[in-house]
Amino acid sequence: MLVAKFGGTSLATATRFRQAAAILTADSNRRICVCSAPGKRFPQDRKITDLLIDLAYSQDEEKSLLLRQEIEAHFQEITEELGIRQADMLHGQRISERLKAEEKDLSVDRYDGLIALGEVFSASVMAAYLCKLGYRAKFVGAGQAGILVHKIGDHYHMHEDSLNRVRDQLWPLLEGYDLLVIPGFYGRDFEGKRRPLSRGGSDVTAAWLSAALQADCEIWTDVSGVFVTDPRVHPAAQPLPYLSYGQMLEMAEQGASVLHPEAVWPLQAQELKLYVKNSFHPEDKGSVVGPNLHP
Repeated sequence: MLVAKFGGTSLATATRFRQAAAILTADSNRRICVCSAPGKRFPQDRKITDLLIDLAYSQDEEKSLLLRQEIEAHFQEITEELGIRQADMLHGQRISERLKAEEKDLSVDRYDGLIALGEVFSASVMAAYLCKLGYRAKFVGAGQAGILVHKIGDHYHMHEDSLNRVRDQLWPLLEGYDLLVIPGFYGRDFEGKRRPLSRGGSDVTAAWLSAALQADCEIWTDVSGVFVTDPRVHPAAQPLPYLSYGQMLEMAEQGASVLHPEAVWPLQAQELKLYVKNSFHPEDKGSVVGPNLHP
């Protein structure tokens, strides 16, 4: 079984959602899809998560209205082109309505409650689109998936109980569906509140799901693997075909943005492979991260 995670650049537009869905359905071993919030469609665009952060901090209703409209417009552009209705997702709520309801819900922390909604919306769109294509796909929220987080210092991190909880929650669902679509970047705390991981946390979600289900993990991004240096800065740079867990962790901790550092050790503990691949060029070999140094 494979857990496939798609980053924000891989889900920024309807075309990219189609590409991601084609990748997902090309291999029946891909049973779990982890979605990030949509990224930039063009250089001057803003990531959905950045808009949600502004909304969380906004104290001005006019500014909040404009932010809600901008977020909904981005998703509406995607859903209309994919031919799916917002009524087919989010229990029939419009995205702007869900955002406004979350802002006023005093039972959740405003900041934590809002900023992970980009992943919720993104996963809802993917599940609805896969169903439209004829696949038995189900949106599974982080809480329903059994993802438990707790706070250490200033940030929330995965709690070790997530492994057993995820296993217990997802195995029965996998018997009835072709694909489970799960939002990345957040979990539920012991009080049941939505809590975000640090930025890039969808990688961590995918790694923990892989560890819980004993599945290898795929990270689909906008580059063809792990490079020694940024290929957008040095076009002649080549991807590394194979890295050990230690090498990947060292690169991630030194700032290689292709993977969140906390995504390495759950895979290492279970000796599961990690594949880093390009969603725009799925035919490229990419990089493999595994237990041994390259021969």
